[in-house]
Amino acid sequence: MTIRLRLTLWYTALLGITLILFSVTVYSALAANLRYQLEQSAALQARNIAAAVAQQFQGDVLVFRSRAGNVFFPQVELFASSVGAQLLDTEGNVLKRSENLGDILIPHHTEAMARINAGLDDRYYYISSDGAAFLVYTVPLFVNNQLMGAVQIIQPVTTALTALTQVNRYLILGTTISIVLAAIVGAFLARRALAPIDTITETANAITRAHDLSKRIDIRDNASEVGRLAATFNAMLDRIQQLFQAQERLIGDVS
Repeated sequence: MTIRLRLTLWYTALLGITLILFSVTVYSALAANLRYQLEQSAALQARNIAAAVAQQFQGDVLVFRSRAGNVFFPQVELFASSVGAQLLDTEGNVLKRSENLGDILIPHHTEAMARINAGLDDRYYYISSDGAAFLVYTVPLFVNNQLMGAVQIIQPVTTALTALTQVNRYLILGTTISIVLAAIVGAFLARRALAPIDTITETANAITRAHDLSKRIDIRDNASEVGRLAATFNAMLDRIQQLFQAQERLIGDVS
């Protein structure tokens, strides 16, 4: 493997690793931030609905289940944000659903009750049979400091996931193009940097073939490592030429 190829590969590999790490960092940060915003938005809406429902049952806790069908959900906010809501009892049974949920079935909604009964929020994502993605965020429902059930927010996140997927594709495409360009530029720079070495090699071969010690390496950049090598090579040729000429004079004088 030539030095030029090694330099090109090292340059490309270094830049490629840097770009990949940068892309992974950007994507991870963007995904985490997007997920945080989605969950915070869903949590806020769930708590607002839970507060509104709790106010409707203040002082009337015993008839919670029998009157659950008459619970008022803030439909305007739900329709505006394309979010559905449902009211659960402590066993996970659905007591009330917002109208905009329609016939959508929410899988695994009862699994959230383990955390709800412990007084904690619960969240999970699922993908429906038609490929739509949803975030299900559940918060406890307290009435007069007594846990009566939970409020679940069902928020579609397909658009957000599509945007995140698109960003991922752009990052992959950009990284690939950058690595290819880095390989081309690296090969060009390596060729230019090692061009004086080729000149030294060609000069040495020319001297060997022609037996002409008067040839010298013409490299103007004496400040670089290659320039100093060429200067040292020229100085060595001067000494060899002087010694060879002195030997020829000695042979001539003896003759």
